[in-house]
Amino acid sequence: MSNNQENAEIAWLLFGVAAGFVLAAKIHAAGALPVEEPMRGVVIIGSLAGGGALFGVIGSHLQDEVAREKISRATYWTTVFGIAVASFTLLGITGVDDLLALIR
Repeated sequence: MSNNQENAEIAWLLFGVAAGFVLAAKIHAAGALPVEEPMRGVVIIGSLAGGGALFGVIGSHLQDEVAREKISRATYWTTVFGIAVASFTLLGITGVDDLLALIR
């Protein structure tokens, strides 16, 4: 595996886990997190892992397009950050202030 591919996988994983964390925090803030202990952990771990898995699938498809030379490496990274920004905006995080307010 090349260094660029490893960096790409790490970027997708980080963005996916971050999106899952935001989603779990939003569920908790809305009071919709289950009270029962096994289900509470399942929802939290599922949102973290689900975000990482979803972003990983997107990343692998785009990585295949780069390997087939249908898109350039620059287009790939532009798409990575474009999808990350769009997903965080959809989750209601438009800046660092929103993220800090969510953590509090």
